[in-house]
Amino acid sequence: MKKILFSLVVMIVFVPSFASAIYDPNATTNPNGEGVAPMLLTATEVTPTLISTPPINFALYTDPNTEEDYQINSPYDALMAMQKYGLGITDKDYQNFTKNIPKKLDGRILLNVDDSGKAYLVDSDNNKLIYLAKPEQAFNELQKYYSNKLSKAGVEIYDISSELADCTGVAPMKCMIVNGKYFYDQIKGFDFVAGYTYKLEVKKSERTEVIPADASSYSYELIKIISQNPDIPENCSSWFDGCNTCMTNEGELGGCTKKMCFTYETPKCLAFTK
Repeated sequence: MKKILFSLVVMIVFVPSFASAIYDPNATTNPNGEGVAPMLLTATEVTPTLISTPPINFALYTDPNTEEDYQINSPYDALMAMQKYGLGITDKDYQNFTKNIPKKLDGRILLNVDDSGKAYLVDSDNNKLIYLAKPEQAFNELQKYYSNKLSKAGVEIYDISSELADCTGVAPMKCMIVNGKYFYDQIKGFDFVAGYTYKLEVKKSERTEVIPADASSYSYELIKIISQNPDIPENCSSWFDGCNTCMTNEGELGGCTKKMCFTYETPKCLAFTK
């Protein structure tokens, strides 16, 4: 019996805790050369915040010549971006760029035409060319580059629901739903229109002026509307977008009338399938 009790004591003292924790899977090795993923926060220490920003699972490529944005949501999209926007360079250019990359090429996709069209992403901040091998790797690298750029600029991605919700701040009010949570503030430069879901780039800055007790300590400013899509029910067969009437199929827009409108009404479904 004493041996059993002693064994239990040893297990309690020496068996490590299995409490949930958040780890950084991309952590570099420690000074001793051992691979480590340092613990950042235990689950009980995670503090709820008003706006949570989920991991970015896409990339946005902006062509510097046309300023056209191309959203990359998959390896296939990454392949299309390389083919459509890749800038051809010679092997001599490539050798020069590996030593010193022009700042104006930051974020460009380069194709080495002398080496089977191998693709590279220019990261001038770190003075390097990132090899975009297979589409899967290209997608991951483009995601990572875009996410790092946003982080350095203090820009966050906000997904906004199609309807305002009743909420209570100092008094009852209507709030946007941003990343699944009530948003009590305003985004400078953004005009919300019901019936559409949005994906935005938003600059979040700490306010320096004297802030009232009931106000947010941050200000928000629209950088870019990445996408604006009508929130169409899947069983809707005819959709009014505020101006024109469109045929729909499982929530996707089809052909629309082409009226010119000077005022816009609230978008809505006009007919539902049974």
